[in-house]
Amino acid sequence: MRGLLPLIALALMAQAPAPSASEQDEIVVMARKLDKLKIRFGGGLKSGVIAVKSCKVKQSSGDPEVDLIGCNAVNDCATQAISKNSVFNKCVKARADLLASELLDRRRKARNSE
Repeated sequence: MRGLLPLIALALMAQAPAPSASEQDEIVVMARKLDKLKIRFGGGLKSGVIAVKSCKVKQSSGDPEVDLIGCNAVNDCATQAISKNSVFNKCVKARADLLASELLDRRRKARNSE
């Protein structure tokens, strides 16, 4: 997930109206957590597509919900019958961005309903 900090922050900010200062801080924190996250997955090609057999967190982000994003993104992209590593990696990055944005939205809604 390294090197995603600026892209994630921009993607998350572009999906919503201008965020408040605290929301901007949340976006930066989320991007840093994703950047810290390292996952390892095993698998290979099966019938010409990437087949994920295992996925685990190698270095935690410090947030269990964020840790799930990495493997969820890998598994989501594997189901799309992608056969090239470069396309798979782009898919995982884009899917992780989307899942992070959805997590931030859920957390904001939960906070606002309290």
